[in-house]
Amino acid sequence: MRIEHVSALAACAPAAVAAAAGVVPVSITHARGSHPLRKRATTTYTQVITNNISYGGYYATVSVGTPAQSQQVVFDTGSSDTWFLASDSSACAAESSSSGGFGGGRGGRRRRQSSSTCLSTFDYSSSSTFKNLSKAFDIEYVDGSGVDGYYFTDTLSVAGASISTLEMGLAETSNSLTYGIMGVGFESDEAAATLYPNVIDKFYSEGLIGSRAFSLYLDDLQSSSGSILFGGIDEDKFTGDLIAVPIIKDSSVNNYTSFLVTLSSVASITSDGTVSTNYTTSAEAVVLDSGTTLTYLPETMATAIFDTFNATYSESAGYASVDCSLADESSLALQFQFGGSDGPAIKVPLSELVLQDGSGMSFGEGAGGAAESTCAFGVSMSSSTFLLGDTFLRSAYAVYDLDAKQVALAQSNFNSTSSSVVAITSGSSIPDVSSTATAVVASSSSGSTGDAKHNAGSLSMTVMPWLTLAAGAVAGVVVLVV
Repeated sequence: MRIEHVSALAACAPAAVAAAAGVVPVSITHARGSHPLRKRATTTYTQVITNNISYGGYYATVSVGTPAQSQQVVFDTGSSDTWFLASDSSACAAESSSSGGFGGGRGGRRRRQSSSTCLSTFDYSSSSTFKNLSKAFDIEYVDGSGVDGYYFTDTLSVAGASISTLEMGLAETSNSLTYGIMGVGFESDEAAATLYPNVIDKFYSEGLIGSRAFSLYLDDLQSSSGSILFGGIDEDKFTGDLIAVPIIKDSSVNNYTSFLVTLSSVASITSDGTVSTNYTTSAEAVVLDSGTTLTYLPETMATAIFDTFNATYSESAGYASVDCSLADESSLALQFQFGGSDGPAIKVPLSELVLQDGSGMSFGEGAGGAAESTCAFGVSMSSSTFLLGDTFLRSAYAVYDLDAKQVALAQSNFNSTSSSVVAITSGSSIPDVSSTATAVVASSSSGSTGDAKHNAGSLSMTVMPWLTLAAGAVAGVVVLVV
């Protein structure tokens, strides 16, 4: 997460064609106010996001400018600005000296820590549609990483759709980030002093999609790619019922600033669905954040989970380690339930929580001096801001509806090879949603939103001293938090 406001959703696979009228699919690759009158849209757009196994993180390939310049960005549901690195950025002129490792995120963002140059850069002087807005762009993340430059407008092509005069940030300097970010959160979470229509707003206002909504399918840990579907859902990418959960307002500003929902329980369950251990003492507010690698839970809850799975937590490292053989344990899984007892329950297999070298992670010394048989554990702890990152989201099919102020969740259908896309039309609810979870008051609703998210001083997540986290990828095990 950013101290100001930054978002990162990574995708580097080619954009897919529009699937249904009013829906835009976007593929992602995994690295180990009021609106004017508009025509009703019934299309969708899909963007592939690539799982970069070498560097960690999910990247999308988009293009910006005229003629179009290809860019690889991180896709982030935890922020709202889209920005690119300038071709003459200081981040791309100097080598990174930090060593690889795994750190804590929002307290733990992935960061590219090799001697290679930036993942991609934008040469504004070569674009005939570029316009400098002479408006400062300055974002800082809780880990101290950040970029600054200025806002500009230009044409962005994503998921086969072209968005004209989109306001974006151009980073002239960066203290660590070596790739751009596409934030798809609420406009109120932007870094700009004067808010503007961001990517999801422009998708809607230009009549490309019928509702400000998108769905996210990361697939399992070993899959090479996932997808973002703008304006619709894919019925073949989930199993069971889609159940909606209300988004919680940021109490500090009395507005919706992030995809904050109520997590009512976390439990270990046996293969037949029987609850083995319930780790929950109270409902907590959590952010569903694709820009974060790990899942950050309250300290008491996380410690109890560590005890169950013999995980060793290193305060200096900021993450826990487990024996790699835990990935083969099929008799237990973690189950996350949202809202009341009628809310969605997502089962996360242990194989999705054991992060090995080759899935974008590398331990260095690891937690307490990791041996070859030691892997990173996908659950970590925080004393304030609680985040459900990629280690949770891979097991969930998530539909983010900014208009209805809700997120619908269902169990992910791993390795689905078919597609059945349904558009979300203007004024309609999310298709296939069977019910809305009973609202439950979360004890941490104020501590997990707004200022806590954007103020480094309010977070107590520990970052490994030899890994300053940023919104990027690292060879080996890294944590991304943006």
